[in-house]
Amino acid sequence: AYNERRSQCEAACRVLGIEMLRDADLASLDSASLEMDRTVYRRARHVVTENARATEFYSALTRGDLNSAGRLMRESHASLRDDYEVSCRELDIMADAANAAGAIGARMTGAGFGGCCVALVASDGYASFESRTLAEYEAKAGRSGTSLRLRAVDGAAMVPVR
Repeated sequence: AYNERRSQCEAACRVLGIEMLRDADLASLDSASLEMDRTVYRRARHVVTENARATEFYSALTRGDLNSAGRLMRESHASLRDDYEVSCRELDIMADAANAAGAIGARMTGAGFGGCCVALVASDGYASFESRTLAEYEAKAGRSGTSLRLRAVDGAAMVPVR
């Protein structure tokens, strides 16, 4: 499935006359949409809009605008589900359950076709969020889920050694 998605994105690049979809914008993609297969267009639309969402997500977090960050996570999941078609029933149930349980935003993560969901949650509401999300997931998916609480940190950095 990964190779198929890659091939579809490469087909969109050929139509657009570009090397990578990072060089496209939604207006140019829309202008060329009739020249490509509908599925190829949707795959490319996901990549182009996801690139824009990633940039906007970073800006939202930098500004402390969690509402926008959450909206972007929900939009990302919808695009992965509808345009890129790499989500699955269980991931959709988990993302919906997380959003309903009070996540600021939730989306699938990883390569798709099953796997994990990531949710942005206020730390003071985590216990309630976790129990509500897992109960909703089990009720709708017919199986239990698991959660892992993580804390955002600065990430990788250069550390001087003396």
